[in-house]
Amino acid sequence: MGPRYGQNQKTRTKESARLLNESPIGTLERGLLLLETFDADNPDMSLSELRERTGLPKATIQRLMKTLQARKWVAYEPSTRKYHLGASVLRISYLAASHPNSCGLLILSLYDWLRRRRRQPACACGRT
Repeated sequence: MGPRYGQNQKTRTKESARLLNESPIGTLERGLLLLETFDADNPDMSLSELRERTGLPKATIQRLMKTLQARKWVAYEPSTRKYHLGASVLRISYLAASHPNSCGLLILSLYDWLRRRRRQPACACGRT
């Protein structure tokens, strides 16, 4: 399994070593590990940053990022030499959020409520 939210660097590095040596589906797990590394605090990262955070070899990261980029899971910004999550993540996130058995309905309902609320004036002066 990839690292979970809140895991520290040492845990991620140990997990990376396990993925390299033990996992029968290591390539998939390593790709997911890379995707899970992106978060609100780190929305874009260079190869070096990905290597530092995951503990995976740079060549492995380059190969996996090329595949993820081809499938639009990540995008590369040449001017910054950094990767960020791509359109496929957005597409799959929307599908997951709209599934009736997920907490996504709550998120979509909240979004609709906020959108409706934004159209209504907050006070008699007309400000929102």
